[in-house]
Amino acid sequence: MKYYRLLFALICTIAFGLSACSPVEPEPEATLMTISDLKTSAGYAWFKGEVETYTPSATRVQEISDAFKANRQQVYLFVNPSCGCNGTKQTFPHAIKVLQSAGVPDSMITIYSMRSSQVKHPLMTRFSLRGLPSIFVTKNESTVYVMQSLNEKLYGNLPTQPDTEAGSRLVEDMLQEGFTK
Repeated sequence: MKYYRLLFALICTIAFGLSACSPVEPEPEATLMTISDLKTSAGYAWFKGEVETYTPSATRVQEISDAFKANRQQVYLFVNPSCGCNGTKQTFPHAIKVLQSAGVPDSMITIYSMRSSQVKHPLMTRFSLRGLPSIFVTKNESTVYVMQSLNEKLYGNLPTQPDTEAGSRLVEDMLQEGFTK
């Protein structure tokens, strides 16, 4: 009986030692990216083409430009690389095209690349992600407009309002609403 206890203790010790030494996969985290990074990143090979082929409404772009100059808003984008969903493949690059066309400097556009909306990111206390892409327009550190892809549909609304499906609304229409609030 004594030998069985000793053998059991030895097996437990070896098992515990092996589990302590086995590599633990680190939790994925969001990666901060610049627009230049996106143009050269393999996961975003589709990005440049989507930006180049989109032509936003000149009227909306001018309204966003005027509002940005007056209020200096900042835009935060949380996106998924090489995602097959239309939201990421169109909404995100179209938003970048609109912002750049409106003269919003890259320094006022913060982009986090993530595998899912549950991935840890440094702004978790400020922004609650429910899907990707998620786009937040802020003014004086307050969120004034939110665009999020939920269940493969795009929603855009003021943070205090219920989700409103974008339907056929253009990205620049929703951004314009965010920039003029």
